[in-house]
Amino acid sequence: MNKIFTLLALICLAACNPKIKNLALYQDSPIKTAEFLPAQDKLASKDINIVILPFEEGDIKAAKQAQLGNIIATATENIISDSKVATIIDRDSIDKLKDEVAISEIRQTGVFKGLTAADYAISGALSEASLQHRYIAKKINVNSRTGQITTIPPKHKYSAKVAGNIKIYSLPNLEAITDSSFFGFTNRVNTEVINKEDHGLLRKAAQDALNAQKITLSNVLSKLRTGYVIGKKTKGKKQIFRVSFGYDDGLKHGDLLVIFRVTKHTNPISNEVRQENIKLTNAVVTNQIYSDSAWVILSDKKMNSQIEIGNIVLKKYRKTIGAKIQSFTNSISDGASALSDRSSL
Repeated sequence: MNKIFTLLALICLAACNPKIKNLALYQDSPIKTAEFLPAQDKLASKDINIVILPFEEGDIKAAKQAQLGNIIATATENIISDSKVATIIDRDSIDKLKDEVAISEIRQTGVFKGLTAADYAISGALSEASLQHRYIAKKINVNSRTGQITTIPPKHKYSAKVAGNIKIYSLPNLEAITDSSFFGFTNRVNTEVINKEDHGLLRKAAQDALNAQKITLSNVLSKLRTGYVIGKKTKGKKQIFRVSFGYDDGLKHGDLLVIFRVTKHTNPISNEVRQENIKLTNAVVTNQIYSDSAWVILSDKKMNSQIEIGNIVLKKYRKTIGAKIQSFTNSISDGASALSDRSSL
């Protein structure tokens, strides 16, 4: 019952994205300018170029046979393409870059001069790729009231598990800016054949592993592409803000953004000046979106007076309503499968 209420809540949420019916009714409004503004080169729209390397399979036989390194690299490309956080460039000079990354890992330093068209490189390695088999014997059930006999045929249950890590490097200095793990698990049932190998199931587990990391990976990459508050309008007590993100940046109606204020602190001992981004509030994208900008509404209206021209804006990725509903459906299916397995033991 709780899952049904959850599903209904998700459907209702999908219809609650803010809409501006008539933007012409809003008037330009005075807005303070932030103390620390971005440099001019930061304001210019710049595509982020990324090269994705095949993931290392090591000595894992199952991974090599199923070509999981290429499968995971392709899944990573799909995540980036869908989110539009960066442009994927052709993998020219890829062997040289792989060698440079490996040397950097060993020496813990390095500078790569080959793939100058790329700003970042993504690579990783598999640590596990395994396939397990479990035989579930035939079971005969007899209804105590009717005497009806039900036969559940024997079946073979296969479980595939894939795990590894994914790293993002900045180029050309080959500095690792993030390192995270991934894990995928899936299973299927076959009533007749015993399979010693199942490359398809392993590949699905690999896809599931990357899909589980989709939100995390997208949010890491979103930090590499910064937008800014560039305007404000009001209509009575209603206030909306313009940001320098638009359709070209993959922005959609209902997307979540996070707004930050830049502060700077000087270390009294070293005199080192450090920049810190202080979160102000979240904002939701309205239906007023253009190629390079959009109008947003703050989640916390009390923060309207705190927003300034030049505040940093980052896109915050989260599960879509469709993905949440799919997860809800899968959880019901998995629960039914688990009950079926227990009843067959």
